[in-house]
Amino acid sequence: MPARPSSPVADPAWRLWAVPGLAALGMAALLLPGANQAGFLALNQAAVALPAGFWSHVTVLGNAAVAAVILLPMVRSRPGLAAALCIAGLLILLGVYGLKALFDLPRPAAVLAPQAFTAIGPTPWTGAFPSAHSAHAFALAALLAAHARSRTGFVALILAAALVAVSRIAVGVHWPLDVLGGALLGWLAGLAGLALARRCRGCRGPLPQTLFLALLFGAAAWLLTGYDSGYPGTGRMEQAIAFAALVLFFRPGPTENSHA
Repeated sequence: MPARPSSPVADPAWRLWAVPGLAALGMAALLLPGANQAGFLALNQAAVALPAGFWSHVTVLGNAAVAAVILLPMVRSRPGLAAALCIAGLLILLGVYGLKALFDLPRPAAVLAPQAFTAIGPTPWTGAFPSAHSAHAFALAALLAAHARSRTGFVALILAAALVAVSRIAVGVHWPLDVLGGALLGWLAGLAGLALARRCRGCRGPLPQTLFLALLFGAAAWLLTGYDSGYPGTGRMEQAIAFAALVLFFRPGPTENSHA
């Protein structure tokens, strides 16, 4: 009897779809009267147990440029990954800012008194739903989780993305409904990016790959030279991420293969 082909993740279908399913269930629960605000206050107040600097550093990991640069070292051996990342990024751009414009919901700073919650860094008043940082974090997690080699690695990626999402509540700029909506959108965008990149043979040609890499190198250069997240003390970490990503990308090692 022939052996079944191996896959990067055991039972990948249900694992990959469990994340958006749980996010959707959480969003449904938060639609109950008062649940969204109560959840925000509880999580925001609990987060003060950790230093403000911790949450500032975690939350910038959900920035689009930072998330893209984190993936840079891996696109060398997986040329389809750069295309998947760019497609996912485009889907998030359209989805997140389309929904923000459509709903135009207020953020916590526009609803709650300043003394009612803890705010760290910039505190915008509008464009609450969905959270772009959460979307970027979960898109990155989806791109990596599809190639996870173990259950432990898969779970670690989800927990890391969830921590970034929770940080948006900890710094006081998003409701729980926003971060779950961002997580749902980002995860689906990541899976869609992988699927479309596999089907787009032209995306792996020299010119598209050069353009994709140029975008990633541009993001790294931006982090190294002039990016300002608005969160004090995070610049060195952002520069360190960009520098490490570039070093790892250019390190001697295996050449590109054909897997996305």
